[in-house]
Amino acid sequence: MALGSILRAPDPLVHEVSIDITGSEPFPAARVAQWIETVQSHLVRDPGWRVFYMPSTEQQPAAEANLAIFQARGIVLGSPSRWAAENACYSSGWALGKLVAVPGSQITAALADGWLGLGDILVTDRVPTELPVLASYITREPATPNSHIALLAQSFALPFAYARRSGLRAEIDSLVGKDVLLLAEEVDGACQITLKDTTGLLTPVRRQEILDSKRGGAVRVTPITPAGALSLGVDTLTPADLKYVGGKASNFGFLRRSLPQETPHPVIAFTFDLWTSYLDQALPTGFTLREEINSHLSRHTYPPNVAALHADLAAVRVLVMEGADFGSIERAAIIARLRKNGLKGRKIRFRSSTNVEDGESFSGAGLYDSFSGCLEDDLDGDITGPSLCDPAELNERGVFQALKKVYGSFYNENAFLERLRHGVRESDVGMAVLVHFSSPDEDEMANGVATLAIDKSGPIRKASVHLVSQIGSESVTNPDPAKRPEVVASTYTGLTPDDAVLTRIEASSLTENGASVMPWDAAYRILLAQLNTATLAWEHYYPALVTFELDFEFKRT
Repeated sequence: MALGSILRAPDPLVHEVSIDITGSEPFPAARVAQWIETVQSHLVRDPGWRVFYMPSTEQQPAAEANLAIFQARGIVLGSPSRWAAENACYSSGWALGKLVAVPGSQITAALADGWLGLGDILVTDRVPTELPVLASYITREPATPNSHIALLAQSFALPFAYARRSGLRAEIDSLVGKDVLLLAEEVDGACQITLKDTTGLLTPVRRQEILDSKRGGAVRVTPITPAGALSLGVDTLTPADLKYVGGKASNFGFLRRSLPQETPHPVIAFTFDLWTSYLDQALPTGFTLREEINSHLSRHTYPPNVAALHADLAAVRVLVMEGADFGSIERAAIIARLRKNGLKGRKIRFRSSTNVEDGESFSGAGLYDSFSGCLEDDLDGDITGPSLCDPAELNERGVFQALKKVYGSFYNENAFLERLRHGVRESDVGMAVLVHFSSPDEDEMANGVATLAIDKSGPIRKASVHLVSQIGSESVTNPDPAKRPEVVASTYTGLTPDDAVLTRIEASSLTENGASVMPWDAAYRILLAQLNTATLAWEHYYPALVTFELDFEFKRT
């Protein structure tokens, strides 16, 4: 299946649009050219408007390899960088490491064969939706603020920046393969990227001392603890319950209590008790699932042999999702709890909630996955589709399948690498699951990510808000970099956002004529009030906190 978008330049004075084709695999160039010509023939535009084909990350290598085909048919290839005027710092900080240039499509292979190391500074053409934690990231194409990669970089103070200026790019090219000190910082409202060649200037001991100084405090993990139940209600949960249901579910209690009408409900959490029961089941091999997992992963230390770890994690995910299953007692309990709470009749979202993410010392954004399932598919007495919750789904999408996929994501490569890097004991951590109804894509008018920073160090409370939004269900957490989101900033003082100043920093490339993603500015003020209400609940729970920052995901339906 192929999806497409028509993108407009963020600057309304720039009369350019691009056509974006998205698919999980590269499409034949002739077919893509035909699609683009069909779309172009239906575009109504005034004279002087230019049209480009901006390939997505998956289509980029094929588009470049078949450039002659597109040129012969009058199709001009472009990239989002033509609409970006300056450098951009998505995460500020410093890094010391070897500068390694790798195309985005080859990063996985480069890690596997040792060309790219976990301690290197990556220079790439465009950032894929998933990346391992490296020393730093420099991209030659604009990325998306508040994507999972940006949030992960921010949580570790790893520089993540877009290099726009030609002189800077030439300097980067001249330093590839050398040890460099990189600094990315905001100076007078502009992103400043500085590199210094350190090759041969540091002894191995001194170099390691500098790297060790950046590690900061260790990730604090609250070990999983039996709750005495396979599931809990979420409305009363607090961070004290993280040991039972993980960070996402325990924090969700703040949202339910402070915004009962504006947050998903009903909502429950499956505890670590269910996870423990799943791992302790006996497999046909005579060993438990836990023992089989340990046999694959216990030999790995940091930094690991990436290729060997990749193979072992793939084998573990197959074991978790296909080699094991829920027992009859657990199945009955899961079905009963979903029914009791009214979670039936439509798709249900099963969201990862571990005790090694969404905490005070580590956000872990994007490390684990969430999936949707349909209870009726498990109860219809057959294993054939279509799904009873979504006729467009040709196969069944049961809740047990969704749960097993969430469990499998506990062994995602980046997730395990981060636990390994921080010396987290696998016996201390696990996967709980936050459960509520899915929000159908067709019901989404907008979605986004917000960060809200509070500073109470002075005589008055100060708030700074950063909103990254996109129309419809187009993701901003795992985005197509060609589709530029809207960016809005706001500041206010006091306990309410009544005096908030709202500034649109960048327009979405998907809205008509650069219009705002949501009604301006009423919808944004409603959202600010909701974010502030939830934040005040957090402040009340942690009265000693003077400065902090919270991340939110939101949808407008």
